Amino acid sequence: MIATSSRKAVAGVAALAALALAGCTPPHQNDSAEKIDTATSQDPTSLKGAGATTSAKATNVTEARQAQEQATSSPAAAGAPVFNNCGATGLVRPDRLTVDCQNQDDYLENIVWDQWNEDIAEGTATRVVVSPDNREEDVKVVLGNPENIDGQLVFTTVSVNGQPVVPDNNY
Repeated sequence: MIATSSRKAVAGVAALAALALAGCTPPHQNDSAEKIDTATSQDPTSLKGAGATTSAKATNVTEARQAQEQATSSPAAAGAPVFNNCGATGLVRPDRLTVDCQNQDDYLENIVWDQWNEDIAEGTATRVVVSPDNREEDVKVVLGNPENIDGQLVFTTVSVNGQPVVPDNNY
């Protein structure tokens, strides 16, 4: 007798839940066969990873980081320079850059680019220095001095919090 009551109670709760879910439609919703595309202002290149490709054959940490940098880059806008970092070329709006290519122990991550145009790229990032273990939030990153290199416009200078850095210097 208790088992039957218990089953009836469970069935009753399930029926109430089904009714409650069936009534969950937005207020003032008018169903229509005609749909209107309202997302007309989205720039497809602003989506993270748009047009990116990854390398599944990265054999060491440097190659894996380079593949990650390339995978998180957006396609270059017409006339906008790219950036080359520690062997990775053609980067546009990467979310990670290495500050010390030789040791790979100083890098910028979670970069948010405020602008990326034909003259300058500016953003903020978290700077991570592995030894000693240090994380600095909201550092200012600036790429500048675009030059034509092998037929492509490339940013050639980097500064972090106003201090010039040369990632490839220690190679």
